Amino acid sequence: MNQVHWNTQWYGLEALLNIRNLSLGFAVLFLSRINGLLYIMNSVSDEDLFSRSVRKLLLNTIPFLLFFLFFVITLLLSKGFAADPLTGMITEEQFKYLHNFIQMPLAAILFLSGVVAVLFGMG
Repeated sequence: MNQVHWNTQWYGLEALLNIRNLSLGFAVLFLSRINGLLYIMNSVSDEDLFSRSVRKLLLNTIPFLLFFLFFVITLLLSKGFAADPLTGMITEEQFKYLHNFIQMPLAAILFLSGVVAVLFGMG
């Protein structure tokens, strides 16, 4: 039988206090608002609604970029876990996620192309 053992009495809710989790959550919130505004701008033919949507798009793009950039920068500069294939030892490695992008250029290219596509859609 599987049993879950918690290290704290928060039962996983301590993740709510992690600034990186909050920044990603707010980035997703503002990105979903941006997607909704882009849908309205492309599917509704009302000039007043379009001009108000453009203003709201600018107001939502700035916080999205701030939260998203904070998340990506802190992720790339944080520690991660690396496994040594010879010994099987798991160790902490500084800049692990940045090293992953450097070692896997295809993943870095796909990530950057996705970011550019989102920015192009907003523009």
